[in-house]
Amino acid sequence: MQDVCLDRGVSSWRFLQANETENTTASTAYVDLKEYVFNIITGTVRIESEDRTLEPASLEYIYSTDPNRDEENVPEHYALDSSSDPEIIRLALKPIPDGVYTISFVAETIIEEDGISSFPAWMHGAIIDLATSIALRRLGLGEPDFYEQKYNKRKQNAKESQGLDCPQYVNRVNFEPPDIPLQSRTP
Repeated sequence: MQDVCLDRGVSSWRFLQANETENTTASTAYVDLKEYVFNIITGTVRIESEDRTLEPASLEYIYSTDPNRDEENVPEHYALDSSSDPEIIRLALKPIPDGVYTISFVAETIIEEDGISSFPAWMHGAIIDLATSIALRRLGLGEPDFYEQKYNKRKQNAKESQGLDCPQYVNRVNFEPPDIPLQSRTP
């Protein structure tokens, strides 16, 4: 499921936002985030014990202002960086923590594979349609555009129904029994 979401570009999906915390280690220039975290909401990174909000910075800024990465103090800046594990994002800190600090932040998270029930109901079918389209396109089989259109229609229906305070029935079909005279039903 994560592959499907990431294949379409994370920015096109809305995921859960969760309050997270990570502890720094003295003299370590970074903190590895949990593997389901893919972004941090700007302005939410704080060290509560120091009453300090960390400012976002670029990696270029961090390395250009401290090229040897030897300045230690309470962190003031952070940047998102890659780690040796492609599933894990690293939070690079400047200056390097001189002690153990608890960093709190609001993270945008990807649902774990077995956590699909946490997705909104409309997204279950959308994920199936999108996964089918991607699989068919990669295998060169079938009609991936048909499933892509179904995905886009589901997404549009969900977008149109957001903010409404009444139940929404998308593609509701009312079944009415055929009006067949009694004489034609008897043998």
